[in-house]
Amino acid sequence: MPMHSTSPRPGWGAILFVSVLLAAALVLGLAHSGTPALPEGPRPAAAFSVERALVDLRQIARAPHATGTPANDAVRAFLVARLQALGLETHVQDGIGVMQRHSVAGKLHNIVARLPGRVPGPALLLAAHYDSAPTSFGAADDGASVAALLETVRALRTGPVLERDVVILITDGEEAGLLGARLFTAQHPLARQAGLVLNFEYRGNAGPLLMFETAAGNGPLVQRWLQTAPAPMGNSLMYEVYRRMPNGTDFSIFRDAGLHGLNFAAIGGSTDYHTALDRVDRLATGTWQRQGDTMLALARAFSQGPLVAAGPDRVYFDAPVIGAVSCPGAWAVPLALAAALLCVLAVVTGCRRAGLRAAAIFWSMPAFVVQVIVVAGACQALWWCVRWVHPQYKLMLQGDPYNASWYLAALALLGAALFLLLSTWLRRWLDAVELALGALACWTLAALATAVLLPGASFLFVWPGVFLSAAWLLAFLLPLNAQRSALLQAAALFPASLLVIPIVALVATALTLNLVAAPAVLGAMLLGLAGPALTLLARLPLVAAAAGVAGLAGGALTAGFDTDRPQPYSLYLALDANAGRSYWLSNDAALAPWVRSRMPGAVQREAPGVFGSTGPRLWVAPAAPQAIDAPVVTIVSDQVVGANRHVDLVLRSPRRAPKITLAVDGAPVLAASVDGQVLLAERQDRWRGALHGFGAAPIRLMLQLQPGQAFTLRVADVSYDLCAAPGMACPPTMLAQPFGASGTIQAVRSTVFQP
Repeated sequence: MPMHSTSPRPGWGAILFVSVLLAAALVLGLAHSGTPALPEGPRPAAAFSVERALVDLRQIARAPHATGTPANDAVRAFLVARLQALGLETHVQDGIGVMQRHSVAGKLHNIVARLPGRVPGPALLLAAHYDSAPTSFGAADDGASVAALLETVRALRTGPVLERDVVILITDGEEAGLLGARLFTAQHPLARQAGLVLNFEYRGNAGPLLMFETAAGNGPLVQRWLQTAPAPMGNSLMYEVYRRMPNGTDFSIFRDAGLHGLNFAAIGGSTDYHTALDRVDRLATGTWQRQGDTMLALARAFSQGPLVAAGPDRVYFDAPVIGAVSCPGAWAVPLALAAALLCVLAVVTGCRRAGLRAAAIFWSMPAFVVQVIVVAGACQALWWCVRWVHPQYKLMLQGDPYNASWYLAALALLGAALFLLLSTWLRRWLDAVELALGALACWTLAALATAVLLPGASFLFVWPGVFLSAAWLLAFLLPLNAQRSALLQAAALFPASLLVIPIVALVATALTLNLVAAPAVLGAMLLGLAGPALTLLARLPLVAAAAGVAGLAGGALTAGFDTDRPQPYSLYLALDANAGRSYWLSNDAALAPWVRSRMPGAVQREAPGVFGSTGPRLWVAPAAPQAIDAPVVTIVSDQVVGANRHVDLVLRSPRRAPKITLAVDGAPVLAASVDGQVLLAERQDRWRGALHGFGAAPIRLMLQLQPGQAFTLRVADVSYDLCAAPGMACPPTMLAQPFGASGTIQAVRSTVFQP
């Protein structure tokens, strides 16, 4: 008979041991993924200090400073003066950066400074961006990184002359499409002299500093980072995932240009991201200090010694208590095979010496997979239900509401309760040990699959499998009774949990509650390994369920908005210059009272004068006539050359709008260029484009289309100053939604071209 069938009632000592061990793993794992504490006391002159950097950050983040705005010009002037005062050779790189994939271009002003070293050779490039999102003060994203660069330069200047050049690149136009980085890598001579780049970003304003991206051939660089950085945090799972995602940072452009390097970011506090809440007073100074300490340590290491060469990739990770670990990527498959062998030995030994049933272990595998899917699906469905009960959460476009911690805790507890209840039900046919070994076999298969397909992710499945397989093998060989075996599994589960729990927390933060099924999968998989140990805690499912319900109640009680957690809204003003009419527009599903007070008589319909005949359905209300100068469109020529129709235009924004959007309806666009730069190289049937930072200067736009077709060109210039308009002061309990048109004033002019 299986060992579990004759298990005695657990004593209080066993219950206490398991409870303390698993609680310690949970606390340590969550603390590891939290915001670092700010060290107390003054910092010496040679060290990084957030107190000193704060002086610069207050100047950088005084106002929103998107590309093309006067505030952006003021920040640039301040940064140039500061770098020059620090003794660096400083200049501004002016030019046009283009992202052809989305037909986006910007007239940009990168800040480039150089701290010369003693020895000629490849330079170390330190990079961040100084432009903010349109309605954001940009304190964290990316003002904190820019201020950290200034403080790092100051600290470097306190020591001896560096061995190699350090280039400071502070890009413009990152938020518009990584445009400054594109301009730098395409046109600046220092881009070809850089041997290594360290890029610093924020997607939030708190949490640990993560090294989340590097490039192929990262082995020696990763080893140097682990040896040099204070409390390094990052893992090769992030590298494997991020390089397959469509989004990116300036580092993506550096990497694609052939530069070797590391990319750092903090991603906690995402509800403030790209909003007016990204202020200096909300920045987690512990996170910022960790960023500065890391920046300075790596700058000193790489500027005083040889830059590391490319080498074979490494698998790397960090965990509380365990610390940072790395091994050659070539070890991924052998380690996974070793884990698989250990798992097989444990299963075979259990069947021979403990009376386990091989068939039962086999059927435990699909049962475990179904458990994981059911739990992950239930967590996702429950979050959808919460959003249905609290529709205001849909206004939080970042994915998490302000009170996300209540729901994350509730879903974790309710998911755990559901998993344990399903395990109890399955124990009618399958022993707890057999269920655990089936889960362990699934972990082992995941280890083998990732070792082949995603080597950087294999550590997540290999090491928990090794810990638990070794514990089971030892339990069967000694042999131990069911209770002592469960205690041994709890001991083995401790290091496994230290590895997995921070990753679960990281995935939950990165993907937000909108994709809560992903961390739920990992959490449920970990519970599968813990089965026998958790059977000692008979009341755990009930306790977890009750605590989960309390978490949902806590979320419901904190679901409202206030001055610390303002309600996002969508509201913008548009002028249809052709019709001479102005409109209030909103993309919200339901209008908040303040927005409705601005839009009397609002109805949901299309706005063809603003978005064309195929535009979205949204709230529209008439607005008072606006004294807004619409963009000027001048047709220079319109002729057929060869097989294509060539339309040559000059655009101008009399009100110096920081952004101009372009749209062509009625005919496909075959090619487009702006001021001689290719904007579109492949045919698009419904072409859309955007231009940033051109101000009032004339813009030469050239289009190629098929002849014989009528089409309409819509040009809209966009400013971000709606809230600054007379009578438009936003109440403190409201803020403009990010990632869209909220808070803008748009003037639209349509030009019809006949066949």
